[in-house]
Order: sequence, then C-alpha cells, then structure tokens
Amino acid sequence: MSKYLSFLLMLFLAVCVSSCGTKYARPDRCCCDVSEVTKVVEPIKEETIPEPEPVALESEPEPEPEPVREIKQAIQEAVKEEKKEFTLDLEKLMKQSLFEFNSTKIAEDNYAGLDVVADFLKENPNISVKVEGHTDSVGSKSYNQDLSERRANSVADYLIGKGVDINQVSTEGFGFSKPVASNKTAAGRAKNRRTELKFKIQDLEQEEQD
Repeated sequence: MSKYLSFLLMLFLAVCVSSCGTKYARPDRCCCDVSEVTKVVEPIKEETIPEPEPVALESEPEPEPEPVREIKQAIQEAVKEEKKEFTLDLEKLMKQSLFEFNSTKIAEDNYAGLDVVADFLKENPNISVKVEGHTDSVGSKSYNQDLSERRANSVADYLIGKGVDINQVSTEGFGFSKPVASNKTAAGRAKNRRTELKFKIQDLEQEEQD
C-alpha cells in the first residue's frame, strides 16, 4: 500500500514539475493540491489467500467385537456346509456369561452378539431356533430348572423384540440335568452355565407343503 502511494506521489510531482515549474516541485510548495491524490486513490486492500477448508477424513469403521465375529463365523460356516441343524453355545462364543449374576437379565454388552442372531433369523424365515437354558448344580433342582427356563425365555423375548417371527423361536430349560463338564470345579460349573441355540433349517418346498 505505502509503495503504491509513494509511486503515485512521485508521478504526481513529476506532473507538477512540468506544469508548475521546477521550483515548485516539492509537496509543500507545489501549485497542485497533493491532498487530492489521496482522495482519488482508493485504499488497496492486501490480497489475502483464504485458508483451505479442512478436509474431512473418512474414519475407518471400528472393528467388530470378537464375540460378534465369532458368532457370524460360526453361522457362516454352518450355512456353507449346508447343515440342516447346528448348535451355537452363546457363552462359549461370547467368552463370558450371557446374563448378569444370578439373574435372567441379559448383560448389555451381549446385545450385539444376539443382534447377529436376530438378523440371521429375519433374513432366513425358513430357519427356526430353539433356545435351551442350562445351569450348574449350585442350588436346588427346582430353582435351577426355573432359572434355566426363564433365561431361555429372556433370549427368545430379545430375539422376538428385534423383529424375529415368534413362530421361528421356541424355548426349553434343562436345569443342571445336562452338564458338559464336572460341577465339582469352578471352571466346570462355568461351562455348565450356558445358553444353546439349536438351529433347524426347513426346506422351502417342505414348508409350502405343510
């Protein structure tokens, strides 16, 4: 800005020299009004380069939790092998208890795994699932029988609540009558406290005949 004005003043003075004479070729003695220069010269704004807008980087999708991957893989393998029936042990795949301690309430961090099962059933209406509940031997027979039934019902209710057809889902509780390990150790009892999903694929032709 200052360089530009200086250039104009010098040009203006040069004009004054030719028009007013060399003795007046000074801003304080020039016959021309130097102040007029600033009136006709509009201030020049310094050119500013706009800052580039930040580019939104596409964030990579978060990896699926391991239990979700395990359940998806188990289902995909069963379908690939064209099995008519297959069983999933939810606690084994999720590597943790499906329910809160001494409760029929499903732990929230297990919802994602059950959502995979629900989506699979909704996409395949010709597949039914039987939810089977099992317990360890701690407590009375009647208590564990009731607990296993209520836990199986909780899983069924969750799946139906996610949009699975009620006719695709059934339940059964076995208490501690079908252990898969010894109830004499903590590790064995943990294995016996399980929820199994028994899937059965019905041929579409047979389903239409029924």
